[in-house]
Amino acid sequence: MSMSTIIGRDGRLVWDNFPVALKYWKIEWDKPDGGKEIWHGKAIISQTDLRAMMEEHAKSGLISISEPIFAEFHKGKEAYNGMFLISSFPDPIDSNPAVDFTGIGELKRKGH
Repeated sequence: MSMSTIIGRDGRLVWDNFPVALKYWKIEWDKPDGGKEIWHGKAIISQTDLRAMMEEHAKSGLISISEPIFAEFHKGKEAYNGMFLISSFPDPIDSNPAVDFTGIGELKRKGH
C-alpha cells in the first residue's frame, strides 16, 4: 500500500452545474496493492463563486451536498480530476470557505 499527499493552489469544481474556483487544496491518496484506491482531502474555495452560486440557486431551490461534485485539481503542469462528496456545506461568511471531501471512484492524473 502506498499513500501520497498532493498539495496544490489551483483548480475548479462543477457544483450543481455551477463553476467554483479552488484557491488551495490537499489530497491524501491511498493506493493499496491490488485494491480500490481511496482519496480524501480539504479545499479552500472562492468565497465570491460560492456566494454567486448561492444567489443563483436561491431562485431554483436547495444546493445539494449529497450529489457528487466534479473537481479538477491543478499542480504545476499536472492535473487530477475526479468526483467527490462533501461532508458539510461551507460557511459563505468565512473569507476562506473550506470543504472536506471524500473521493468516489478513481482520481485520474494527467499531464498538461
